[in-house]
Formats: sequence, C-alpha cells, structure tokens
Amino acid sequence: MHRRPLTHRIAAIAIISALTATIAPAFLIVVVASSIVLVLGGLLAGQLKSAWRVLLAGFGGSILAFALQLPWSLSAITDLRSFLGSSSTLGAASTVSSVTRFAVGPGGPGVLGWALLIAGALPLLIGRSWRLGWAVRCWALVIAGMAGSWVLGQGWVSDQLPSVALLLVPAAIGLALAVGLGVAAFEVDLPDYHFGWRQLASIAAAAAFVLAGMPALGAALSGRWQMPRGDFARSLSFLDEQAAGSSFRVLWLGDAGVLPLAGWSLDIPGVDELGTGRSLTFATSSDGMPTVAEQWAGPVDAGLRSLASSLEVAGVGGTARLGALVAPMAVRYIVVPLASAPEPYATSTGYTPSALLAMLDAQLDLDSVTVNPGLRVYRNAAWGPERALLPADTSIASGGDRIADRLLPQVSGAPEVLMDPDGFAGWSGGIDSDGSTVYLSQSGGSNWSLTQSGRQLERSDALGWASSFRSTGEGDATLRFETPITRWLMLLGQVVLWGLVIVYLLRVRVRVDESSILTSSSESDTAAADDATNAAKIDSAVASATHKPGDALISSILSDDA
Repeated sequence: MHRRPLTHRIAAIAIISALTATIAPAFLIVVVASSIVLVLGGLLAGQLKSAWRVLLAGFGGSILAFALQLPWSLSAITDLRSFLGSSSTLGAASTVSSVTRFAVGPGGPGVLGWALLIAGALPLLIGRSWRLGWAVRCWALVIAGMAGSWVLGQGWVSDQLPSVALLLVPAAIGLALAVGLGVAAFEVDLPDYHFGWRQLASIAAAAAFVLAGMPALGAALSGRWQMPRGDFARSLSFLDEQAAGSSFRVLWLGDAGVLPLAGWSLDIPGVDELGTGRSLTFATSSDGMPTVAEQWAGPVDAGLRSLASSLEVAGVGGTARLGALVAPMAVRYIVVPLASAPEPYATSTGYTPSALLAMLDAQLDLDSVTVNPGLRVYRNAAWGPERALLPADTSIASGGDRIADRLLPQVSGAPEVLMDPDGFAGWSGGIDSDGSTVYLSQSGGSNWSLTQSGRQLERSDALGWASSFRSTGEGDATLRFETPITRWLMLLGQVVLWGLVIVYLLRVRVRVDESSILTSSSESDTAAADDATNAAKIDSAVASATHKPGDALISSILSDDA
C-alpha cells in the first residue's frame, strides 16, 4: 500500500483548520494539542512508529492554516485575547455529567448522550491490530478533550481561553472515529472470536448508537434545532428605522452567549461577575442591528480600546456621564440582552447582571427605553453622529489618559455631513459651512482622506484614535479610506496560497490516495483467491485487515503505513 506524502496530510489538515478558524480562530491551537494527545495515545497503545509524522502533520497543518488566514491571523501575535474571542456556556456549569454528554450549551441530549460513549467503546473490546491502536488514540482524544473542557468550565483560570465547547470538538471527532473503528472491528475481528460476551457487546453498542441519535432526531423534526422561534430584530426594529436618517453605533453589553454578534471580553472588577459560565463582553454594530459581518470580532483597534477604557472608568465609579465618554464614538444606544432571545421566545435560562445594570442606571446622560423584558436599552442623550460638522475653532485633544482627553462636548447634537455612501468605505456630500471642522469617529489614522472641490483637506489625529479635517469653505466633499498597498499584496498572496494548496491537495489525492485504495483492494482480493493454497497469506491478510475493500479505505486513512 502506498504511503501518502506527509505534505499531503499537512495540506489537508491546513485546509480544514483554516476553514474552521474562520468561525473559531482558537481551533488552530486545538489542532496542535490534539496531535500531541494522539502521540500520547500511541504510546499507551505501544505504537510509536511514525509518531513524528503525527506531530509534524499537526504542527505543520496549523502553521500552514495560520498562513492561509493572513493577514487576519496576524492579530494573534499582537492581540491574543481578540484572536481567542469571548465565550460563554450561558450559565450551564461544566460538570462531569454535562461534559461527558456533550451538553455544555442550551438544550442537550439528556441521559441518552452517554449512549454514544458505549458505542465508541466497542473497538476497545473486540478490536485488533491497527484498529485497536487507533481506538486507543481516539479515546485519548475523547478523555483529553472532555477533561480540558471540564477544567476550563470551573473558572479556575481567569486568563482569556478558548471556548469550553471548542475543546469538546476533538473529543467528538475522536468518539466518531471510535464508532467507525467499531464497525470495522465488527466486520474484520469479531468473526475470529468464539460466540460469547463480545457478540453481546456488539449488539449493545449498536443499540446504544441508535439511542444516541434520538435527541438529534427530535431536535431536527421542528426544523429549528432548538433555536428560539423569535429574535431581537422585531423588538429592536426602531434601530434600523433610525439608521435611515443618521449614522450611529449600538454598544452591546452582556454575556457573550446571548449577544447577537461577536465581541471582546471586558474586565471590570465587580461588574463582570455575571455568574458561573458567563463572560462579560462588549461589541458594537453600525447603524442598527448587527449583520453577518459582525459575527467576526476582529482585532481590537485604538477606538475599541478607548471604548473599553471608558466602560472601565464608569464601572469603578469614575464618572456619572458615560454617555459623554462614548459620544465621540457615535454610540447612540446601549443594549444589554438578558437572554438569547426576547420574551416569550427565550429557550435558555436568562440572567440578571445586577452590577452592570446598576452602573448604567447611575449614568445621568443615559435614558432607559422600555422595549422587552428580555433586554435593557439605554439611549445616549449626549450622542453625536459618526461624521459630525463642528465649528472651525473646535479644540480636539490628540489623545491622552485623562477623562478630559476623551471628551468632545461639541459633538453632541452636531449636524451630520457626508450622508451619501460612496463605495464600501466612503461617503460624499456637501459642506455648507464656510470654515468648519469635520470630525470622523473611525479608526484608521492617515488612511482616511477628505477631498473638497478637488483639494485634499488637512487631517489631524483626534482623541488618540479618530480623525478631524479642517474645511476652509463650502462645496462638495468626498471621504475615503485608502487601503494600504501592503494589505492588498497580502490578500493577493492569500488567494495564491489557497490556490496552490488546493491544487496540490487535489492532484496528490487523485494520483496517490485512490491508487492506494485500489491497490489495497486488489491485493486483498488476490489473498482471498489463494485461500486454498496458501494459508499463511490468509493469516497475514486477516492480521493486517486488508481483505475487505471498505476496511482498506479506513486503513488508508488512519494507519501509519497508509
């Protein structure tokens, strides 16, 4: 049987890991840890041959996946917290019972979740040769993943860590492979045993597998997979309506598991104590409800750091006017969801962030808005638009750590300019004031440019993260963001790298993979045909488990010699 090149395995792992990392970036770390666990499992099974290949495949695949996600993955180097993301179990404690049933979120399989463990144990009882060796490796993944998930769920480690559910991914993969190995062992190994408890164990494993699928079947019947029947879009529809006439941001605060978008963790002593399994998170959406673009948090820029710092100041009682602090960031509303859906659609248990709500209620420039019992909404009385027209003599601090360096009182109630979208990151419109300052509440620094009547206006830093432009007269103006050429080159390199990896993966798969399976099948059929004349070959074929085409397929995927 031909051996697939190690580079082929690395490329396959990289493609899968890179795609998964678009949803859960920390998965790259999980892949590396899983390769180490597989080697330790091989040590327990007494099969350390090609252990270095497993390690190189895991580490190499993660490194290549990291490269495939450039330039976005560079944020892991500068800001690991945003790379890992903020996670929550919606208050469900990670107990041994919940972890072993894969019930760490809303819903769950109930007691039938344990049935899958019974099905996955079959190859340990009846397996031989590489099937037993890989079953031990798979169960090493199961145990390590469940143990890691349980440890993280206890809250013993306060640093930013991957999601508890993410660590169950290798456990689920290991258990699924173990079930598949049980099928292979049933086909190949079980006939060599006399009738006894192993046959009964096989029947029990088959029954357990059927029972384990019942909860999934029940969740699928409604077509909703236990998702709420309604969301916050109707309760907060006024946000999108107001976005038609002005540009603003919505600040979302609360448990990471109930926010309708991805965000960043927030550390405020006392305020961030939301309960077991919950994590205080903040996020922003532009012009109303979040879109698909807000499902990726992205790196924390200077503006977000200033926003987090303002929340921390309010959390420790440093100000009673949080609205004025976040007004330069165009924050018009602050929304605190109390459950994953508004009443009466919430399917998971809600929570009450008493300290967080008390902090917001104490602010003099935040007005509470009654919307739905499932969320709290505050309107910022000091709000200013995202692109504000200020008097020409407005003094704007260039940045600093003092509260005064973060305030811009003139932005409150200021008229909005440049209302017409012009491309993905650009706006245009007329400036009717003879001599004024255009304030832009966007990070990006010198990449922003404002052109009026064919002349580029002078740009200045504002508040340490925003921009301001000095206009000398009336006329049409265009605001644009110029993407650096280095970023375009990195994106082009990303496309080329993806193309090279996919082409290589497909070419090697056709030339080597399928020929390996066909060769294995041909050799096994020859061994079966020579049954009457060469008993030694039959014994060898049984021992290596290559006398079945389906078994040869599994062997080519899992075995170290494949």
